[in-house]
Amino acid sequence: MLPCHRSIISLLALLLIPSVALAGPVDTWCEQLGKRLNSVSVDSCRALNFVAARDLTPKGNLLVFRDIAPASRDKRVPQARRILVVGGIHGDELTSISTVFRWLYGIREPDAAVYHWRMIPLANPDGLMARPSTRVNANGVDLNRNFETPDWA
Repeated sequence: MLPCHRSIISLLALLLIPSVALAGPVDTWCEQLGKRLNSVSVDSCRALNFVAARDLTPKGNLLVFRDIAPASRDKRVPQARRILVVGGIHGDELTSISTVFRWLYGIREPDAAVYHWRMIPLANPDGLMARPSTRVNANGVDLNRNFETPDWA
């Protein structure tokens, strides 16, 4: 399998595979992120209850996410629309990671609470943790240019 396809598969695992909560590793992830981003405090990151995906990046970094179910007002309401928010696809673009955290703080607003959210604040931790941070992941793949979509062709 080509390195770019492994990267895409790992990222897609965040979307498809059920995961388990790993408190220790997520705490460490928050500490590492807090050291790289002045806009995200370690305590606020930990308070957001992220979940670690089963797969690690090529450099052994965690991929984390958070699902936020819609506020149920009526059990008869059809399944809520799903929204995926992905930040940090390019490891050297810190603003997108900070923006996902800002969204997480306000996601319980009434207008947002009718949707099912999956929030992935950092899709390329290998790129962020590199010195200096890089656009590509540890395999030299630009995830944004290799993110398969239904209209891929």
